[in-house]
Order: sequence, then structure tokens, then C-alpha cells
Amino acid sequence: MAAHTGRKQFGLFDNGCFQKRTNTNFEVYNIYTQDAISNSVCGVVDYNTYGSGFYSNYRVPIDPSKSYQFAVSVRTIQRSYNDRLGSGHLGIRMWDKDNNLLRYGTIQNSSSAPTSQLTREAFPGDTVLYINEPWSGTHSQSWVSFYPASHPDYSTPYYTTQFSVQYDDTSYTDIGGGEYTVTLNSGLPNWGYALPAETPILQRLGYVNPNIYNLGAPNYPETWTTYITTVVSGENFDGGFFRNGTRYVSFLNLRNYNFRNETDGNSARYLIDNILCVECPNGVAWPNELFKRSSVR
Repeated sequence: MAAHTGRKQFGLFDNGCFQKRTNTNFEVYNIYTQDAISNSVCGVVDYNTYGSGFYSNYRVPIDPSKSYQFAVSVRTIQRSYNDRLGSGHLGIRMWDKDNNLLRYGTIQNSSSAPTSQLTREAFPGDTVLYINEPWSGTHSQSWVSFYPASHPDYSTPYYTTQFSVQYDDTSYTDIGGGEYTVTLNSGLPNWGYALPAETPILQRLGYVNPNIYNLGAPNYPETWTTYITTVVSGENFDGGFFRNGTRYVSFLNLRNYNFRNETDGNSARYLIDNILCVECPNGVAWPNELFKRSSVR
């Protein structure tokens, strides 16, 4: 199996099996020599950390018209002072062709296609937007996203956009004539693209999250356990698809996040190995056993 998992075109995170015997690309993990799955070494969290996120800057290119499997293997080797297993979110982040991190928030104003738009032109520095329909819902972080027609990448409604600002979700006002106003938390930035009337917009409630926990947020058992998932071809906002505009992916791990508030003693220690991203040939998933074998290199 080494032939296909070790070749870059199959999307293997370089050194994801710690085959270089270093922590290159996965610098937060130390090297552990007493156990491993793929080689004679693996990564280890052998220090105190209470939920700190590891967001790798190392990215691999993907083709969103193809499907990929992601996998990682973990094992707790020492419980915390409070008898907790190692734990925390495992997954990926997605990036566009210009290495912009693709974020996502809960969309409230449409279940299938965007219907909100500006009713009047918006200018840099404006703190009030005029929109065509009422919005509902409140959240500590409420955002409005824009899709300027003149932008080459962010003009398609319901796709990912880098143009988002926070607004006051208590500020909705019906001014009559089919218009409503929304007050922004600060002046509209100058993005260099016009926002005329009829520019599509989206309401987003919640943190505009760049993280995809597609490998779950488990408590890590004390035997080697492998978590595997498939992201299928096609682009969408979230779920089992690549976010619209995705061209690169990177790995993430929120270390010991599940018990992040238990900080009165040592946190759990755990091993990590076989951090993999593998293209599915012709859309067909590889057998799960592949990701657990010592032959993965």
C-alpha cells in the first residue's frame, strides 16, 4: 500500500506518518519512539495543554471535483490528573486558491437560495444597510456577507465570500415600502468593489467558523483508534462537501479540548499517527483497514 499513500498526488499530508522521524508540518507534536503505527516513531502530546488548537499552516492541494478520505489515529498513554482520556476535535480547514481561509456561519435567511439583497447602494464607512426583507434570530456574533457582482471570485450568491461584517441583531427596523435597515457594528470597509442596490447578501448567525470537525471530537481510547471520513466531490457550504472555492486543505486538532476547564493538574498525554488525506480513485473509497495498517508510509 505504500506506493499509493506515499505519493503526493494522492494528497498525503507530507510527514503525516512521521516518516521523516521529525515533526515537520506538525510542529506541536513531539516525537515518540516507544510506539507507532506506520513507522518506528509517531507524534505525542506529552505536555500540559487544555484545549489549545493546533491549526497547521501546511496545506495540500485538492480538486473539489474529486472525493477524498481523511484519517487520523490516536491513543491515550496517560490519563489526566482527573482521570480523563486525551480528547479533542480532529478535522480540517479549507482554503481558496489565494490561500484565504474559508469560513462558515449558520445561515438564517434562506434554506435553499439567497433572497436577501441591498435595496440601496452601500458605501465604505456606512454603518446602516438597507435591505429587502426582515431578518430574525439573535446571536452574540451576527454577520452579514456580501457578493459584489464585480468581484471575480466572490460574486456568486451562496458561495463563500471574504466580505463579511458584524451587525447589531437588535437593530432591525421596518421603514416601510418593503425596506428594512440593519445597523453595523462598525463602518463598512473599503474592499475596492462596488455594492450597488440588488447586491446579494446573506445573514449569518454565529461565529463564522473556519473549522470542520469531520473526524469528530472524541475521547481518545487507550488503544490505537483510527477515525476516518470521506469528503465527497462537489462544492457546498458545509457537511460532507468541500466548501465552495476550496483548493487546499490543512489539518487541525483541538488538544484535550473536551476537558479544557480541568486545569488543576496534568492534562492527558496521547499519541497521534497516520494523519492522512487520500484521493479516492474514481470516487471509490479505500478500505478502512488501509488507514490502520503499519504498511502506510
